Amino acid sequence: MKNIILTVDDKKQSKQLIDWYQKAVDEAVELYIMTAYLTDWPVNKPLNKKCRRIQIIVGTDFGLTRRKALKKVLKWLPNHEKSALLAVESTQNFHPKLLMWKTASGKCYLVVGSSNISVGGFEKNIEANIQVDINKTEFEQVRNKVWYLRDNHSTPVSEDWINSYNESEISNNNRGKKKKKKAVKKNNKTSQMDFSLLTQGYIANYLKYRREQQKGFNRIKSKLTALVKQCASGNITSAEFYKKMYKLWSADTFRFQGEGFQIWGKHARWNQTCSSLLNIINARGKSTFEMDELVKNEIDFLQSKDNRTRKSWLSEMICHYYPEIYPVRNKPVRKWLSDSNYKAPRKASDGAIYIDIALKLRSGLNQLKPRVQNLAQMDTLIWRWHDLKYPKKKPKR
Repeated sequence: MKNIILTVDDKKQSKQLIDWYQKAVDEAVELYIMTAYLTDWPVNKPLNKKCRRIQIIVGTDFGLTRRKALKKVLKWLPNHEKSALLAVESTQNFHPKLLMWKTASGKCYLVVGSSNISVGGFEKNIEANIQVDINKTEFEQVRNKVWYLRDNHSTPVSEDWINSYNESEISNNNRGKKKKKKAVKKNNKTSQMDFSLLTQGYIANYLKYRREQQKGFNRIKSKLTALVKQCASGNITSAEFYKKMYKLWSADTFRFQGEGFQIWGKHARWNQTCSSLLNIINARGKSTFEMDELVKNEIDFLQSKDNRTRKSWLSEMICHYYPEIYPVRNKPVRKWLSDSNYKAPRKASDGAIYIDIALKLRSGLNQLKPRVQNLAQMDTLIWRWHDLKYPKKKPKR
């Protein structure tokens, strides 16, 4: 089925485009939106609770996207999807206008055309758009392109990012009849973190030691995975798992983090954590986006159970198993992001916060290659930066 909209003094047709967006958020289990610029968010329905995947990617060329609209989308997104809004800051032109969704019954729909998400694009301009039914293969082809764009050309949007975004200014001329936009450079780069700070000075020994830790962990990985499986299946108790796991993993030659976790770790609900970690381990081979959705959901599950292992221990395990895409969530990383004026979106769930951190650090990894090969190695440089900037106070005698 095809529906074509050509808006020429036709309010009914203009409303049809908004209706498609409302229909998408109402019935989608997967939802993908791209717009060259975003100046409004006309959706007044909440995202339906069955939607398990959503990505909204906006352009920043010329500063046309509005801060107010970005904040509106962030507020609209559910807490567990606060990492789903991204902006393209690359030097490539970003010009798509796309709405695509899949329903629980498997039906797939695509809307493409000339309309950006703006009052003009939806109501005032002369625009041409088409809505078509597509098959599963076509849906997956487009979806994979959106995932690639997300992973390689996009930056997660938070309130801090919005505040540093270089929005074009609109001002009246002296007669007040016309409006003009103050020029902003085409490719709008916001306050990107300067990861080169991490490589200042002599870092070879730090990287060498971290690589040795990674090699050491690889030697015990199969034994640790077997323990995780035993605990997740209930073949050993949480107490037995902790005792065997800590004996296997606690050596400095394997661990990325400092002391402290063992005090409360003895009494943690390890069966829950192991079940989540096993799901993540078994997902190897999936796309980065699919992995991110899984990791986010598992961390949010542990958050709902108030399981403390979801932060330090689980993030280190995920980093060991997937060092190219997942960081350790620790105090130095939090300080690095804070000092760089980066924070996760307000009210984001624990899983969304972790994915937000991962996305930001992945973008920085490109600045450090080939010397730094993965996020596990970046982590040791962040520890070094933290120790230099925030040296431990010597105890008073």
